[in-house]
Parts: sequence; C-alpha cells; structure tokens
Amino acid sequence: VGSEHTHVFPKNREPYTYNTSTYMGMLLSKTGENPEELHEFILNDVKNALPANLGEYDAYYMTVPDKLTLVREMFVTKFDELFGPRLMGRIFTLEQTKHAKTVVPMEKELFISFGEKNEDFGLRANRLYIPLPERVDFVAMMAIGYYVVGQIQKAKPAYFKGRVVEYCREISDVFGKEITPIVE
Repeated sequence: VGSEHTHVFPKNREPYTYNTSTYMGMLLSKTGENPEELHEFILNDVKNALPANLGEYDAYYMTVPDKLTLVREMFVTKFDELFGPRLMGRIFTLEQTKHAKTVVPMEKELFISFGEKNEDFGLRANRLYIPLPERVDFVAMMAIGYYVVGQIQKAKPAYFKGRVVEYCREISDVFGKEITPIVE
C-alpha cells in the first residue's frame, strides 16, 4: 500500500521449513545485494574456512555483527527445525556474548564468529572465523549462515530428513490441510 513498486516473488520448490527462496527473494528486493557475487564469495571464502572436523562438536555458538542482529532468530529457528533437542545452536552478537552467555563452558562447543574475530570466548582451539563480504547485508548474512548450518547438517545424522515425512503427516491434522515435505 502506498508503494510505487510491485514485487513478484516466484515460488521455488524447496524442502518444508527451508523458506530460503521466500525470505531471500524479499530481502534481495530491499537490499539489492548481488546473488552471483555472494555465491562466489561462499564458494571461495566461506567454504574454504570450514574445518574438516565441523561435525565433531555437540554445540555451536555463532556470533553475528550487531547491525545484523535480526538474522539471529532465523539461525535459531534453523537449528530448532533441523536438529531439535539433539544439537545446541546459540546465536548472539559479540556484544551480547559479553553478558554472561559463556558462564557455563562446554568442551565440545564450536564458537563460530561471522565477520568479527572472536578473541575472548570459548576454548581457543574451538574458535572459527568466517569472513563476510565487505558490504555485508541481510541476504549475505542469511545465505552464509544457512550455508554453515547446512554444512553442520551434512556432518551430522539426518535428523530432519529422517523425520520430515512423518512430521508433515502429523502437522497436516493440526493445520487441517495437507502439508508436504517438499513445498511446490
């Protein structure tokens, strides 16, 4: 209402709960980020930053830049959907981390910092820095974070894949309509 522009967001086929095409398309219309450059950045910079032992941890603590704090909830949701109670994913800014988030240490928790090096939190051997593009905005942060969570998912048992069909049958009754594992 009151906008000079109309935006059309085509539906892309994707697994239930992923919602990447939906949210990313809307965000791209606002931020104007370049998807091709972002894709190259992920393949050339992010992928190479990930360690071979990514799946050896029982918990993951991610820090995001203050200006992108709103993406935190999307990452928490992704951990909840993909891993449920089987794998902990905690996401904060470095500023939030200063406030008693690490009082109770865990030996097998990987601290992943996006864009800002973490020099203070978690065991030194359990710190991972993931670079961000120079002009990072929400689409880049979402895509890079989802990529990292996806690599964690690949390194773990297929909790989501092994249960999504049954879940969709169950939740269809709750919604009173058919919910499918692949959204067309």
